[in-house]
Amino acid sequence: MKRASSMIITLVLLLGGVGQAKAGLIFTNLGPGNSYNTTSSWSVGGSSFGVLVAVEFMPTTTSRFQDAVMPLGNEGTSGPAHVLVSLMANQGGSPGAILEQLTVSVSAPASAGGALTTAASVQHPTLTAGTPYWLVLSEPTQGETVGWFWNSTGDVGVGGNFQTNPFGSLSGPWFHQDQATRPAFQIDGPRAVPDPSDLTLLATATLSLAGYFGWRRARRRVAA
Repeated sequence: MKRASSMIITLVLLLGGVGQAKAGLIFTNLGPGNSYNTTSSWSVGGSSFGVLVAVEFMPTTTSRFQDAVMPLGNEGTSGPAHVLVSLMANQGGSPGAILEQLTVSVSAPASAGGALTTAASVQHPTLTAGTPYWLVLSEPTQGETVGWFWNSTGDVGVGGNFQTNPFGSLSGPWFHQDQATRPAFQIDGPRAVPDPSDLTLLATATLSLAGYFGWRRARRRVAA
């Protein structure tokens, strides 16, 4: 019986480890079920210069950048609006060097709450644990405007981790928006593949457990 209990505990721990290995979340301020504030947003673009919106995040583990997910809505552009999504390093507490840039199209109307939009990485730059990075949205096409919806989890600007630039330049100047509600976003890393040795151990434990209970059933039949 002790042997069976030991194998069951091992099996449970292994299953838990494999499940954790699938997680690729780096940062999120989305609410339960990927919810967000569907009635309030920050406008990106719009003016002759174009407003840029930047949010800082800091990974807790080192991982490659897989994608960014943001609730975006078209604020009146005829046809899809376009957004330039820039992943940037930190420089002196503001967005610095560009690590990767991706362009996404936005068709969902802002008046209807927009929709979650994914910018999938091509280069997969490495994000180092404990290092601040910036997700910056800008308009590559003059005159287009996209709403970047607020989070609904109470995440507000603190210590300069939320900044805007009304002059259309990724190089600044940047203005802090402390105490203002930050837009909602999620940064994902790749889904980790379980180590082969873990899978082998899991299979061994499962087979051993099945064999043990099969042996017990056979023994009971003989005893009967």
